[in-house]
Amino acid sequence: MASTSSLLPQSKARLGYWLLALVALAVLAGAVYLFVGTLVTGLFLYYAVRPANRRIRSVIGSDGWAAIVTLVLVVLPLLALVGYVAFLGVQSLDALLNQSVRNLVAPYVDVGEIRSLSDIASDPEELLDRLRQSGLQGVIDWIFGAVGLLANAVVHVFLMTAVVFYLLRDDRRLAAWYRDAVGDGSPAHVLGQHVDRDISSVYFSNILFMSSIAVLSALGYSVFNLVAPASMRIPLPIVLGVLTGVASIVPLVVGKLVYVPIAVYLFGAALQNPNDLLVYPIAFTVCAFLFLDFIPLTFLLPVMAGRTLHSGLMIFAYVGGTLVFGWYGLFLGPLVLVVTLRVSQDLVPDLIRGSPVALGSDAPSPSPGERGGAAADSSDDVPSAVSRSDDTSDAD
Repeated sequence: MASTSSLLPQSKARLGYWLLALVALAVLAGAVYLFVGTLVTGLFLYYAVRPANRRIRSVIGSDGWAAIVTLVLVVLPLLALVGYVAFLGVQSLDALLNQSVRNLVAPYVDVGEIRSLSDIASDPEELLDRLRQSGLQGVIDWIFGAVGLLANAVVHVFLMTAVVFYLLRDDRRLAAWYRDAVGDGSPAHVLGQHVDRDISSVYFSNILFMSSIAVLSALGYSVFNLVAPASMRIPLPIVLGVLTGVASIVPLVVGKLVYVPIAVYLFGAALQNPNDLLVYPIAFTVCAFLFLDFIPLTFLLPVMAGRTLHSGLMIFAYVGGTLVFGWYGLFLGPLVLVVTLRVSQDLVPDLIRGSPVALGSDAPSPSPGERGGAAADSSDDVPSAVSRSDDTSDAD
């Protein structure tokens, strides 16, 4: 073991290099902190679309063009859908946010600012009347505010898209650099393999499960509105369907955060006129529990995910991550959990015993979902970004 004195800088020049490195790391950490939500969301999208990118790459044969095609066909339509749903939600904010929901989202979202956007989106003519009454200075202030808000959104979306693109294009180069830096088969290399495999499984299974629940929910809510009387219809079925899919990211909770309040709303509407109307909320509750909760959680999620992480820990990661970090904790929480578990399982036991750290040279075998090729990268034809060991000369 190296002595403590050998680890310290032995010359002024070397001390200067250490200080320069620390300053660079501090600047980098500050930049990452400012955009941590955008960067973490970009990382989530990368792992979510990586299996599709690997399939496209095997056909096109070019890392750069495969990344572009993946962005155009998968990432941008997904972001456009999220933006459209967000616009519909903002446009009809009062139909979605009662006081209890406002109190719930207040720590993470500026409800007052969104309320202003809701007024603009729902009644542009009223906005024009307000601007005419406020005079030239009011118009200028509003224009600068609107441009600033739009520019901020564009910057974050651009940065998020850039993160996804460069990770898709250069992941094999990054894997080769990391492997060369820490040594092929070293404990750090194998630990990176394990973390990459677990994160890929968690993130990709999440996006697949969320998408499935969102589609089922939107279709189910829309069909319910077709058969239910006007007084029993669900407001904004598409928006609430997407929100149900987003809520399903939390294990065991699935869509209860959305369809239970909808059921309460329907029962309240039915009790005002109980003549033959209670059958609708009862049927909705039963169908929602079966097709948006019990069946997906029992049969669909195990096939898609093949997870090895404890569901209780995953709930803590999602809920606790959101409470600690804010909205992006939904993506950062699982990442922190996976890294913590891997370090505690792979490194801590040997460190406590005082024995040399020795990890297996191979990444863990694919889970059942990965073997099927539908839920995550298979180690045969879609290797993970960290475990890739072939030549990277074809990267653009």
